[in-house]
Amino acid sequence: MSMKTRRMECSNRNCRRTMYGSDLVPLKTEGAISTLGCPKCGCDSTYDLEAPVTNERIDQCNELIRLIASAGRKFFSDKDGYVSTLELGKRGRVLFVDYYTRRRIDTHAHEWRGFTSGGTLRRLVELMRDYIKKGEKIPLWVIGNRRTDGTNVWGYPADELEALRVLVAKLPMFESDEVSV
Repeated sequence: MSMKTRRMECSNRNCRRTMYGSDLVPLKTEGAISTLGCPKCGCDSTYDLEAPVTNERIDQCNELIRLIASAGRKFFSDKDGYVSTLELGKRGRVLFVDYYTRRRIDTHAHEWRGFTSGGTLRRLVELMRDYIKKGEKIPLWVIGNRRTDGTNVWGYPADELEALRVLVAKLPMFESDEVSV
């Protein structure tokens, strides 16, 4: 595996950015030797990560994340087009790679250090985690659930939210007989 395609994580405990070798930036140059490091914190120490483990349910959840990232306010994505993902860790724990911090977050932990999307989307990630681990289907109403005044908690225009719901309802992770609230 070449340096550019090696998957790694910053060793700085406060950073823990997930990246590829091609993402490293030059920190200092002494003669012909250049020291590469983390583009976020400047740490020159990284360690290799295993390739992300996926399965059918994780692929479905990552498709849901991609659909959400491509619609409305484009949650789970940054201005450069980087989109969050889910993966399985070594011990079978579901990990969420945040789009902004690029940090792997253990979704089974109480504190989600590095998660930047707020409580409503954290709950959606928890529901995806339960679907991955236990096969528990997700109710469709959690996708931009509506308020009593007709607006929705995601702040999407009504037509964009409906278009997104039509797309995500086709994924097998959602309850098929769901009635919109």
